[in-house]
Amino acid sequence: MREESKPISGDTGLKEIQRLAEENVFENSAPIGTVTKTEVQPAYIKHLLTYVNIANLKPLKIVCTAGNGGAGDVIDAIENSLPFKWQKIHHNPDGNFPNGVPNPLLEENRPVTIDAIKEHKADLGIAWDGDFDRCFFFDEQGNFIEGYYIVGLLAEAFLKKHPGSKVVHDPRLTWNTIDIATRLTAPQ
Repeated sequence: MREESKPISGDTGLKEIQRLAEENVFENSAPIGTVTKTEVQPAYIKHLLTYVNIANLKPLKIVCTAGNGGAGDVIDAIENSLPFKWQKIHHNPDGNFPNGVPNPLLEENRPVTIDAIKEHKADLGIAWDGDFDRCFFFDEQGNFIEGYYIVGLLAEAFLKKHPGSKVVHDPRLTWNTIDIATRLTAPQ
């Protein structure tokens, strides 16, 4: 990006950046600012646990496919706080992604989770993308559960906990989420 968040394209500097990178020609710049390392995972785990009432959770067997991305470390950090037995697949972070592109939205990436659910007789499966900002669910038979059902369930849970809140969702598949949000926010 350029100044004022203007995108860079081939016509506005991208080719120049490519040339500099290929020639390995870089100028040393004066240091600006400082770097401070902060351990955020404990606070993140504590925050995640506020979303559930642990006493209401049933002991489940869950297949979790981290895709060699960011989810594995968080599962490790949270697992002792939850009554679940985890079957971990492609669990350790590895930026080379030795087991392929970690995108469970692609059908060709789902069999590893589906097969593990069946093999371990799991109650459900969860698979994450590489950067851990999307997760995908599978039922106890290995059936992929479409995301709009999950968003609808989450919308219902959050709107019951925080009435009148807004729900931000993917605009592609909306009917379930809109139906639930409308029902829960309509005047009674």
